[in-house]
Amino acid sequence: GYPDKSKTDKYDAFIIADKLRLGRLPEPFTPFNEFVSLKRLTQTRFHIIKQLEREVNHFLSNLYIKFSEYKKLPFSKTFKATSIALVTEFDIEEITQISNEKLIDFLIEKGKNRFTDPKAYTKEIKKIARHCYRVDRSVNKIINFILQVSLDTIQALKRSLNRIDTVINRETSKFKHTLESIPGIGPVFSAGITNNQINTKAMKLA
Repeated sequence: GYPDKSKTDKYDAFIIADKLRLGRLPEPFTPFNEFVSLKRLTQTRFHIIKQLEREVNHFLSNLYIKFSEYKKLPFSKTFKATSIALVTEFDIEEITQISNEKLIDFLIEKGKNRFTDPKAYTKEIKKIARHCYRVDRSVNKIINFILQVSLDTIQALKRSLNRIDTVINRETSKFKHTLESIPGIGPVFSAGITNNQINTKAMKLA
């Protein structure tokens, strides 16, 4: 409405006063109170996810120092019980020197007897361990400590994430919507989409 005016503090004050004088005010923004809880929950979940990503990367960077050839190990996921037990309970030298029988028993116990051929897994693990570079014993001790602290943090963040998801599920159940009828869209994704819609509408009104 004021195309000939510059964007300065002086003219901003003039325009605000002029609008107040003539009553030409934009539509006021009204908070969507029924969605505020859901909005804060989804934002907090995003915050925790980013923290978890950073902590996982921190863990992996230290794991590389301890076990440089770790990625070649025959485990599908790093943070599965057997994988974590191997890298936290053993050092490289211990893996190379332990008897095959003891390592087989270890894999059977930690893997709850799910390995199809624990003997073959044992040979592969020891072969890979022998190709890892060695670090000083004092450094290795500190790396073990860092890995355990980082793992504790990861597990705590995952527990917090589960708690957040439970509350999001509870909050989304209060609303009537059809988003969850779409395959692959659960309470968390539905809440995130709803939150984005709220933010878009708020920006338009503002």
